[in-house]
Amino acid sequence: MLGLLGAVLLVSAAAVYVATANLVLAVAYAAGLAVLLAGALMIERLRSPSATEIEPTADWSVTVAAIEKDGQAVAITDRANQPVR
Repeated sequence: MLGLLGAVLLVSAAAVYVATANLVLAVAYAAGLAVLLAGALMIERLRSPSATEIEPTADWSVTVAAIEKDGQAVAITDRANQPVR
């Protein structure tokens, strides 16, 4: 992701240079975009994870209740529906 953003930054700065033929302006434009990109990346790291990004914890109460019943078999599977060994 970061490499793609860096490539887009360079292409954009090259377009500014081609359009204006002013190297100082193109370098200043690229530096400004780099600062904005770095700030956006820092803000992204500071935000707290949303509820969908937090790994759900296992609810073992159902498993314990099923195991405590006599005369019934229990199969425990992982997320890929493969038996846990």
